Amino acid sequence: MEFYKDKLVKIRKLRKLSMDKLAKEIDVTRHSIWYWETGRKLPSEIRVRMLAEALNISVEELSDLKPEIPMAKTDFTEIVKSWLTIAKTTDSNEEDRFNYFIKELTNLRADINNAKTIINVILSSMQAVFYIKDTDMKYVTASNAFLRNVALPIKYNVIGREDKDFFSINEANENTKEDLEILHSGKPLISKEGFIPGSRKKKWCLYSKTPILDSSGKISCIIGLFYDITEMKIAEENRRTLEFAMNKVEDYWIWVSKFVDKKQQKLRRLFINDAVTKFTGVMKEEFIKNPAIWTDFIHPDDIKYVNKARQTKVFPRHMKYRFINTKTGQIFWVHDITYKSGEYLFGLVKDITELKKFYEAQELIRFGIDQIATAIIIYDVKADEYIYANDGIKNFVGYTPDQFIGKSRDFWLNNIVHPNDRNMLISNLKQNKKLIKLEYRYKNSNGEYKWAESIITSEEIFRDKLCNITVSYDITQRKISEEKAKNKTVEIAKNLISNGIPLDVISKSTDISLEDLKKY
Repeated sequence: MEFYKDKLVKIRKLRKLSMDKLAKEIDVTRHSIWYWETGRKLPSEIRVRMLAEALNISVEELSDLKPEIPMAKTDFTEIVKSWLTIAKTTDSNEEDRFNYFIKELTNLRADINNAKTIINVILSSMQAVFYIKDTDMKYVTASNAFLRNVALPIKYNVIGREDKDFFSINEANENTKEDLEILHSGKPLISKEGFIPGSRKKKWCLYSKTPILDSSGKISCIIGLFYDITEMKIAEENRRTLEFAMNKVEDYWIWVSKFVDKKQQKLRRLFINDAVTKFTGVMKEEFIKNPAIWTDFIHPDDIKYVNKARQTKVFPRHMKYRFINTKTGQIFWVHDITYKSGEYLFGLVKDITELKKFYEAQELIRFGIDQIATAIIIYDVKADEYIYANDGIKNFVGYTPDQFIGKSRDFWLNNIVHPNDRNMLISNLKQNKKLIKLEYRYKNSNGEYKWAESIITSEEIFRDKLCNITVSYDITQRKISEEKAKNKTVEIAKNLISNGIPLDVISKSTDISLEDLKKY
């Protein structure tokens, strides 16, 4: 938004209004007026409109905002009362009730023809939190889910109530402010993420708010629709927490040495902690007696790099190289940081091996994955075979882990994935992405095709091998629900089209694109 501060100063003075008087007119402080006129801060859209009203000018003289859409004088409360009782009945005869509404609403006055759109939203969202307010911010109706959310009985009458009657002060102020901005601008708010009003910020939602116009183009009311996504947000937060924990899992050891001959760079080891034994298999006392044995554990291919790096006189000195446990043969990648203070050197050596992180976080992953996943499989990229499968694979596709391990990726694609989805999977697997999320049909242990969702990581190190890790779970019920919801929405849209409702109005209410609506 562009605000014309100089015009505000000019018009205020022309009206012979002081900053104090103008501030009182729009319920702000004198400092706010000063900030706006000097360009230190920008007023909100609603404050710009209040300034224009107080100065008796068009909002276009103060900004690039468009004039408000006028409010309708129709008493929308009485209109809604006529169908409210039926709208709140059970879903057992939803189809008959829908047809009844459409028939009855076509007989209403022309200035409320958009009421059909509102009813369709209600009928298709009986489990959603929604409300309708008039232009005075008074409630006209609300869904049962709304009443349950604020712990009120289903038969509670919301007509004439305000946000402050249902929500905490902060929630009421925020919701009312947002609704007023939508009424003043005439612009709908579509699929915004936030909290369900009245939940005290404990329930997440995706919500939309839409101003409803009468036949003369004036706003008659506003409808708010809130879909609860709390469980999805919790799952996402758990995933982030798990990821954070995995990133923080680390091991390190420290050492301190003193120069005994700076010219020859000879050092005497003063201290090294117990962790060195875990990584090298040698007691720490051996490193204290003979610091030079350190090089015996550096990977042969990295010795030249380490020796060169040690010659630098810039501290802190960073080196990354491979370290070998001579007893187990296990190879670690380490980040060796050396600090210098006078005649002393001290170092911090951290294990940065991804495999180490994976092992240490394994129990956390298993705990979380049991809640969301059916099967976990690990694929060796170079050998083209699966080298790990958890017990969930049997319930998922009918194979035990032992039967599945050793199979190639082609086995999965040709024997488990639905033929029509194979090319899609192959195409996605070829992409060099860190994380791939796919939905496809698969053959379960009963030989039936079901829907699955798989999350596939990019190439990770597992057991010293380059691997892909796949977590899969069944989403058949979700896909069935989505298909039913889609079919219901399409049927509603077709009925609206047959009753002459404009396509753009239907598109806003059903989230169906204009291109798709034209096909119906």
